[in-house]
Amino acid sequence: MTHPTTCMFPAINLRMKSSTSRLPRGAVDQELVRDQLNVMAKQDLRQCTRLCANFACLVRDREQALDMEVARKRMIDWQFRVVDHYEIPRDAVAASTALLDRYVSSCHRQWLECDKSTFKLAAMTTLYMATKVQDQTRLLSVAKLVELSRGEFQEVDILRMESRVLVQLGWRVHPVTVHSFIHSFLRFVRNDNALIMAALYDRAVFFAELCLFDQRYATSSRAFLAAAAVLNALEGIGESEACEQAFLDALEAQTDIDFRPFPSLEQVREDLWYIYSLSAQYHEDDQSLSAVSPAPSMTCDASRDSETKAVIHHHHTHSPTSVHPWAGIGKFA
Repeated sequence: MTHPTTCMFPAINLRMKSSTSRLPRGAVDQELVRDQLNVMAKQDLRQCTRLCANFACLVRDREQALDMEVARKRMIDWQFRVVDHYEIPRDAVAASTALLDRYVSSCHRQWLECDKSTFKLAAMTTLYMATKVQDQTRLLSVAKLVELSRGEFQEVDILRMESRVLVQLGWRVHPVTVHSFIHSFLRFVRNDNALIMAALYDRAVFFAELCLFDQRYATSSRAFLAAAAVLNALEGIGESEACEQAFLDALEAQTDIDFRPFPSLEQVREDLWYIYSLSAQYHEDDQSLSAVSPAPSMTCDASRDSETKAVIHHHHTHSPTSVHPWAGIGKFA
């Protein structure tokens, strides 16, 4: 198996963070979930179609494409550090990246000649816009962004860029993300163990976060990526293949989402395992595996770790590119 981004993919300084406060709870109105997913899927398809057409014009030469991809990865890494510092939900980065990709691709002629400073300003501005949609501007204001830029930008620069982005995107600033689909998809997973469901959610969301670092996925169906993330998170839970198939059957039966036009789910799952192997989380888990026996579980909340060990244990079954993806992560019992 080959990975197109191998040569240009730097280490990802990202670790998994517990986000189970956002885990869907309570009784499920299946009809409502179905309607929500179908609306999201239609929005997702329109978004991907536009991006595919625009990105094709944007990346005319290999060198320019590589420069933009590296700059994009660095800004995503910076955004994760900022939201973690201010304790803003990480899905703000997913929304920010979606806005940035749409903005850059929609005015591709301008970006063919843009400098890195302009790209940085756009990335900072879309993060601010994403936090506004989440009502998190009390934590991340324009003034704080100016401070974080270390004098490179002023408030007027950010506000002007915000106006440009809003006009270019037609004020459509609530994008559907992989996180959005994961939140709904997990309602189709049948498991009464709250600890397992919490770990499933954290793992699936972490794969969604890793998706952002690969620009190829900017034009991919968010629903498709979410399905791959959930399937990877399900690996090792009881009869793994049966659990995964039950999840896919539920998606087919209860939604109108059709994955046939997209690449093989298995290929995308392998790619996500590969990206995971480049993350700080993987190397941290790998070191833990060498130092501790039995292997620790892939949980970020230390207070939950001891409880989860009772139901999660280490088990290798999947090793793309000779990397054991669950090394130190722990499989479901």
